Amino acid sequence: MSITHDELKTRIGSLHGAVLFYGSEEYLKDYYSGVLRKRVESSPLPEFNHTFFNAAAESVNDLEEAAFSLPYMWETKLIEVNEIQNVKLSEDDCEGYARVFADLPEYVTVLIVLRGGAVEEKELGKKKSGLEGLVRAVEKTGTVVSFDAEKPEKLRAWITKHFDAQGLKFDPAVPRELLAYCGTDMYVLRSELEKLSVACGGRTVKTADIYKYCCGNVTYKYYDIVDALARRDMLSAKRILDSLDLSRTELTAAMGTIAKSYSEMLLVKTGLESGRSESEVASDLKMPVWRVKKTAASAAGSDKRRIAYAIARISDADNKLKSFSGNPDRIIENAFYRICAYGK
Repeated sequence: MSITHDELKTRIGSLHGAVLFYGSEEYLKDYYSGVLRKRVESSPLPEFNHTFFNAAAESVNDLEEAAFSLPYMWETKLIEVNEIQNVKLSEDDCEGYARVFADLPEYVTVLIVLRGGAVEEKELGKKKSGLEGLVRAVEKTGTVVSFDAEKPEKLRAWITKHFDAQGLKFDPAVPRELLAYCGTDMYVLRSELEKLSVACGGRTVKTADIYKYCCGNVTYKYYDIVDALARRDMLSAKRILDSLDLSRTELTAAMGTIAKSYSEMLLVKTGLESGRSESEVASDLKMPVWRVKKTAASAAGSDKRRIAYAIARISDADNKLKSFSGNPDRIIENAFYRICAYGK
């Protein structure tokens, strides 16, 4: 059986047998792993009812033996499977696991958590070996749960729930702006929410508090680089870029993102100068209104010629980085200097 993590909410209490978590949302995988652990943590001797199976050092027969030993003074037991991502599973290995999973007693739960993008979605249901084959083995008689990244609307509701639980009031724009500034990783968001709860306890949380107390994600920092260049603040732009500690290959991707931001600036400026409102431009360009506002503010001190010049200089730097011609720092410093000096 395969279900989503949304469906898991109503089934977690009765879940048993082989259970496999996969997908990109690590926070929720860890949260529901914790729920399963709590079943045995209150037993008189939890260390006897919560055991670990090392797939890299132990055999399928060892797992079978552990699964069929009775729980100690408790009704359930949990076996967590470790290191399985480091094992090259053959088709025979996957069939062996499938055999054990099919005969598991009702009192045992075998939990397998696959991290990150370990499983190729397109291979699920096709491959009989590897981790995809393992998913198939669990799916036959157990439960496979996919943990895709949460959608923005659900994350906004989750942020709201956190503030409500802390008794904190907040401006309506805060959940949306927090996602835009910090990204959608739930571990990161939880950390930033805790910062805001401490910093703003006893008063309403404002969007300005996000910029003051939270750490922006990488994409948002690229907007800050463009904003600094628009102000002719070369040192700040270079300092932000240096803080990202990017390799040469990553720098080429960064130049592409910065060029895209400048292109957006040109489109936003053109739209607003034609008489369109910020909300209309946002709809035209399929951008959130907050980003149109921020882009328009960055573009305020630049005419279209300067923006076009900046795009050309960033593209030139990108080409030089890709061709490995010259020192990366010098290439970027030269591009930033020329952008800041243009039209003075």
